[in-house]
Amino acid sequence: SVAKSVGNGYPLGAVITSRAVADAFAAEGYFFSSTGGSPLSCNPSSRSASSTVIPIAQDNALRVGEHLKARLEALRDKHPLIGTVHGFGLYLGVEMVRD
Repeated sequence: SVAKSVGNGYPLGAVITSRAVADAFAAEGYFFSSTGGSPLSCNPSSRSASSTVIPIAQDNALRVGEHLKARLEALRDKHPLIGTVHGFGLYLGVEMVRD
């Protein structure tokens, strides 16, 4: 998700993902917005975004996420406190366990 980088000083955030991932979340009833949208915030932000920014951000999130996940899995192998590492892209989770 992004907020400050797309809001240009206005209160606005976004979740950037592929259509397949968004459809999977929608099928489970997951809701990405907590307050909805505001035309006042969306207008300046939509003018600053271009159609080339989103695909680049998605590719970067996938590449950086793969690296981060590999590093987290390496930490898991060294530390018994880390149970599992799961997720994809930059939407990752780390389970901490006691036993």
